[in-house]
Amino acid sequence: FSVRKMIRFALDGVTAFSRVPLRAALYVGVLCGGMSFLLILHLLYVYLTGQALNGWTTLGVSILFIGGIQLVGLGIIGEYVGRIFEEVKQRPLYWVKSAINFEEHEEAPLLGPSSADVFMAPEAYTNKSKACPVRY
Repeated sequence: FSVRKMIRFALDGVTAFSRVPLRAALYVGVLCGGMSFLLILHLLYVYLTGQALNGWTTLGVSILFIGGIQLVGLGIIGEYVGRIFEEVKQRPLYWVKSAINFEEHEEAPLLGPSSADVFMAPEAYTNKSKACPVRY
């Protein structure tokens, strides 16, 4: 295998079996948003105490805040995509490897009205001498 194919294989291995990379954008977005909020509080403190502020600090904080919001949105979309992916795979919730202390039985009968009960002739219900079918 070439290096390019090995890198593609590694990326497929990481992204095909886990939603962690999709959640990473959400976590990084929340982290960026939290950091920008703390920096905004610090900048307000510095401004209220009368110290000089550079113009780039407010620009950096606003870029960090907007980037955090975008990453949170991307993380939410990633969660949706991950859940859709899990649903599309249609894998069962549980796999039973073996059953212990269970006897094999025939298939259980279905409960509910049978087709004979549903499609009986109307005279079967009006004739009192015949028993009416039992419906569950």
